[in-house]
Amino acid sequence: MFRFAWPTVLSFVGLLACSSSDALPSSPNTPAYAGPASSSTTSGGESGDVGDCHISYDAGTSFATGLEPWALALADFDGDRHLDIAVAALGHPEEPSHSIYVNFNLGDGSFEPGTPFPAGTRPSGIAVADLDGDGRSDLVVTSLDDKVSVLHNAGDRSFEPIAVYPVGRAPYSPLVVDLDGKNGPDLVIADSQDSTVSVLVNHGDGSFAERVVTATGATPIALAAGEFNGDGYPDVAAVESRAGTVSVLPGVGDGTFGPRQSQSVGVSPKAVVAADFDEDGLSDLAVARAPGYLVPGVIAMLHGDGKGCFSEPMDTTLGTHGLPYGLAAADLDGDGTLDLAVAGGSALQAAATVLNDGEGHFSVSTVYENAAGAVDVAVGDVNGDGVPDLVIADHGVATVNVILGRCR
Repeated sequence: MFRFAWPTVLSFVGLLACSSSDALPSSPNTPAYAGPASSSTTSGGESGDVGDCHISYDAGTSFATGLEPWALALADFDGDRHLDIAVAALGHPEEPSHSIYVNFNLGDGSFEPGTPFPAGTRPSGIAVADLDGDGRSDLVVTSLDDKVSVLHNAGDRSFEPIAVYPVGRAPYSPLVVDLDGKNGPDLVIADSQDSTVSVLVNHGDGSFAERVVTATGATPIALAAGEFNGDGYPDVAAVESRAGTVSVLPGVGDGTFGPRQSQSVGVSPKAVVAADFDEDGLSDLAVARAPGYLVPGVIAMLHGDGKGCFSEPMDTTLGTHGLPYGLAAADLDGDGTLDLAVAGGSALQAAATVLNDGEGHFSVSTVYENAAGAVDVAVGDVNGDGVPDLVIADHGVATVNVILGRCR
């Protein structure tokens, strides 16, 4: 059954410059933030050591999915203990897609062709979480008809569209995180053409309240959750492509936000990941920027101070040119520190691994040029060997590329 909810507009609560005086006090009665409900945490490869084994990466294998895939997520959807792939496929404007696609794992890191499930017109983003508490991974899908669809996992390799909710114009980057500490994970959506985010609070059964709208900078295109200011409540970071900024929306524990804090990161940020990259116990931000097709892509690293503020961005240049749109954090070389997998940002808009020296400084390791239309990336162990693998959405050829990590 479809349910439509219309927005409640939250009055603009102001914009703060970032300084130590802006930090919210820590509350001893607030539980520690446990992280978002889900994350999206081919020509040879870089290697590293994990325990007694040597890691290298295969050339990569492609599997068919929907037309013009734009975003993807990994989860075990059918309960066989193997990660499957869910893909949001835009389709062409003159031939729009109306479906997401799930590539079920055959058990060895190879995949069935994508199975379509209805999910709005031109699906633009996808996230995974157990929304109704039944132990199965459900799907949240944004689409360019200004909707977000919630698809219930029936447990038999099928998904049921249980609700469709209106959100802002040109929504992207659905984020699933428990903002109010009750009734399970809530939804945060980047309304890119409205310069807002929409928050939909979970009723506890996988249905959601009408959206509440909060202002951001110009053109929010990607979101990440973290605990940035030490008060124990989850916060949201939004990269704002037109403004060239990242804003932190500090959660106050009831599904709403305090005054946002905004910081310049450079021209055209497209993706963001929150994690502790320098191992100081505080959340940092990695931001992918796409200054232009003939201009090198950039990873900007902002180190958090635990009080809601961040360092000036430290840039790492990616390849010769490209458009980095996708970003995922994982230990890719086995040294115990978080590295980055990047979709786009180098020659022919390929994928790349960007390695961390353990102090939050990065260098480009390997470029996978066979993924020439890379727009999104996820990291997970898809073949069950304990080594992280890369899964890449290739926008140009309607495939997902799987690059297996090998313990040799």
